[in-house]
Amino acid sequence: MVRENIFINLTNVFAFEIFVFLYSFMTVYLPKESYSLFVKIGAIVVATGAFVDLTSNFSTYLDPFESHNQLHNVMFVSGGVFLITGFILSLLSSYKQKLILKAFINSYKEVNLDANLKDFLEKLLESLIHSIPNAKKGSVLVKEGNHYVFKAALGYDFEKLKDIQIELNEFPDARLTKVKLIKKINQRSDRLPDKILQQLLKIQDFRIKSTIVIPAKKNEVFFYVDFEQGIPRVKGIYGDMLESMRIFIASLIEKYEMYQQLRQIYDKDPLTNTYSRTGIDKILVEIEENPNGNVLVIVDIDGLKKVNDTYGHKTGDEFLRFFVKELRRMLRISDKIIRFGGDEFLIVMENCTLSNAIEKMHNIEEKIGKTGFFVRESNVLLPISFSYGMSFLPSKKHFDKAVLNADRELYEMKARKKQSMTND
Repeated sequence: MVRENIFINLTNVFAFEIFVFLYSFMTVYLPKESYSLFVKIGAIVVATGAFVDLTSNFSTYLDPFESHNQLHNVMFVSGGVFLITGFILSLLSSYKQKLILKAFINSYKEVNLDANLKDFLEKLLESLIHSIPNAKKGSVLVKEGNHYVFKAALGYDFEKLKDIQIELNEFPDARLTKVKLIKKINQRSDRLPDKILQQLLKIQDFRIKSTIVIPAKKNEVFFYVDFEQGIPRVKGIYGDMLESMRIFIASLIEKYEMYQQLRQIYDKDPLTNTYSRTGIDKILVEIEENPNGNVLVIVDIDGLKKVNDTYGHKTGDEFLRFFVKELRRMLRISDKIIRFGGDEFLIVMENCTLSNAIEKMHNIEEKIGKTGFFVRESNVLLPISFSYGMSFLPSKKHFDKAVLNADRELYEMKARKKQSMTND
């Protein structure tokens, strides 16, 4: 009998220690969710029941605890109910977080890698805010040179935000590598310089109680998701969900950057460093955003075939590069040059009228005509001339028609030159 009581006592001591440890673990690591309260209450009640059972077993020797012999059974049962309820709610919460994460990832299946950086980040921010429970607004800070600037915002006036610049040494979140909770903007004066804080206070919503910082790319891209109420510390399942979102967004940003680098290479003609035919769409998108009057010019170099046949293709390539260099030097920075064929180029002149384009191309034709390309191997100065045609380009959808009209003018000019040479 004594041996049996000793065994029971040791069992209860062990059970008590287990549940105390369980409670401590859950207090520290479980997120502040409703189900965690059930688990904690259950752990406390069961641990207390184990303690009551332990003391009641000593009633064989210390009689005053005998009246509590059955109390531990009730506590074990009630505590078990709380524990089971808590764990069921925990499983449901975990399943809910997985559904949120799945919906979040699915929202990026058709992400547009051709979009500009602002639109791309705004799409990421929009899906992020819609996926995080109770999130209301947000913004994105991106490192540019020696400062950080706002590149996207949802729920705030982006026109005001984009004028704010934060120097590298003034940005407190630059070293964050994990999701982190910060206080309301007007309560974190210790985090930002006064001049930056005062600017942010003008555009931030004072109803925002808390913000989650998500460093999507270390030291370069930071997402700020705002809430109108205080939120718990980012731990447990909720923290895992946010961390998964952070990793996924970081991978998308990396994919976007790699795509843009490849696209830039693919859109460029390797010989002349002008745009290639695949880069036309990018240019047309740009002029679509600012259709204040554009002119399309087709330029065809005269006699390039003769240069190739006489001096070789290597000299012909050098001739092409020299021609483009001279052409670019005489055009505006905003004018785009596209290699349309072997010796044929397109020029897109933004914010330009037909009369201005005609005058410009006439001046370029005269200046290039006075220069020449020197062939060192043969000690020969080759004359440079070209023919061109142009057409008004009001928008992207009129591109094909503009090319046809400009091409018609080009061949008319070439026919006039041929006729002139025949007469001479």
